[in-house]
Amino acid sequence: MVVKDGPIYLYYTYCGDGIVYDIRLATADANDPNWPAALTE
Repeated sequence: MVVKDGPIYLYYTYCGDGIVYDIRLATADANDPNWPAALTE
């Protein structure tokens, strides 16, 4: 997770059976107290 100039950038991987299928990025406003619910891809 990175916070830079306002937004939160959350990088995560989607995997199954030990194989990484994709690296994804979700963002939210760092000023939002409920930022986990506001994450968008």
